[in-house]
Amino acid sequence: MYGVTVDSGFVSLLSLSLPLLLVGSLAFAQGEGDLSSREPIWKRARNAATRTIKAGDKAGTRMHLLEALRWKPGRDIEGELLELLITHEPDEAVAALWALRGLEHAMDATGRGRAPEVVTDALGPLDAAARAAYQARVAALTELERLRTNARRAARRDPAQLLMIEWAAETARLLLSNAPALHQTFGPSIEQDLRPFPAAERDLAKRTIDAISKVARTALSKGDYEDAIRAGRILVGLNAQANTKGLRSDVPISLSGVGELGRSTVANARKKLRARRGEPFTLEELELMTDVERADFEDTYTEFGFPAVAVSPTGKYRIETSCGYETLLGVTDTVELHHDRLVGWFGQDPFEGRQGIVRIVPDINGLEAEGGTKWWAGGFQGGDTTVIRFVLGNIEGLGRILTHELTHRFDGAIYRGMPAWSVEGRASWTGAAYGWSGDTDFVDDFATGGSMHDALVRGYLGEGKLKDILNGENERYRDNYTFGY
Repeated sequence: MYGVTVDSGFVSLLSLSLPLLLVGSLAFAQGEGDLSSREPIWKRARNAATRTIKAGDKAGTRMHLLEALRWKPGRDIEGELLELLITHEPDEAVAALWALRGLEHAMDATGRGRAPEVVTDALGPLDAAARAAYQARVAALTELERLRTNARRAARRDPAQLLMIEWAAETARLLLSNAPALHQTFGPSIEQDLRPFPAAERDLAKRTIDAISKVARTALSKGDYEDAIRAGRILVGLNAQANTKGLRSDVPISLSGVGELGRSTVANARKKLRARRGEPFTLEELELMTDVERADFEDTYTEFGFPAVAVSPTGKYRIETSCGYETLLGVTDTVELHHDRLVGWFGQDPFEGRQGIVRIVPDINGLEAEGGTKWWAGGFQGGDTTVIRFVLGNIEGLGRILTHELTHRFDGAIYRGMPAWSVEGRASWTGAAYGWSGDTDFVDDFATGGSMHDALVRGYLGEGKLKDILNGENERYRDNYTFGY
């Protein structure tokens, strides 16, 4: 898997070098006792920020304030931290972005509120527009709640209204953003409505599963392999969701056998369809496509019932995707570069004559439909099959995730049975320790301070948590990435 912490996007704002991160981490750890201190992490981070403010270290200040925010210290403290971030941010554009968050932090659930002066000053002429946008969010949340109330009444006669309720609740949840007042006012009803199958509606869930299973079996027997793949992937996805840890509620019905039916249906249909559809595209064929052919390509290969397929230059990989022409072209062109770099690092190629499959899906639903159960992951590896989620980005960025997952493929073939922290740590390193796809070697002494800092603040300097992760007993799987790194 390729996971990142929820707030890691903010870290990219820092543009800090490794030495500065390490110095910041040490400053954070000292002065207030060691990491075994009972003082909350957010408070130690804020104290470290106070010291860097006095020292005039704006980059260090920003790092510690972001760390304090990350641990969700409570509304009042969060407001203070946002004001400090705005005050000590040297870049006016970045300060305005933090001011937008500061504004929504100060507003109430009716769309009104008096923001601190530092917030309004940083927003400047954007203040009125930002307030209007917040009020529009309140109006949308109110309307979505009314829609869900009406749909709940209608669902007694028309169970399909449960889907409307869930859609409206998911949409409303996005509008809550970082506004405490909106979470407090609208959050509880949204969370309740995100459970579309209460006990009284379990028969609807069963009917749905039965209907999709029937489509899967019928389509496969009739030779409608595209529909068989679609239905089978839905079953695989539902089974993956049921096996995902930390669900909001219980799975309404037993899905015993559903996953197996879905997997066997998809495997059989893909095998049959593969023989029917002919040879996959080659890199040369993709490169020589005209604009008209590319447009036709985009219209034809829109989903995984019938994905676009290509084979890499020497046949090492078969690439399947519904993410468009440029994605297929880019991965077909670069996948063997990542493979060859890993061959050099491992000192051998255990896959001679054994083709790998790379599937690039456009969203989390695609990962689930291929059997993924970690909602935060960017991809996963299973045997010789690599599945990657690619939404927005570029081929170089996708290559980082691809390298991470292919490292798992190599480790699985050469060093079986390694602990999770070693597996994820190694893959996190290889995914970052090269410059661009054409590099033939990794940078041996490459290191990022963010991963080490994360392991530090999560307490892995202490004996107890150290033993837990070495024994594979850590509660958060994602700690394996940063600790292993």
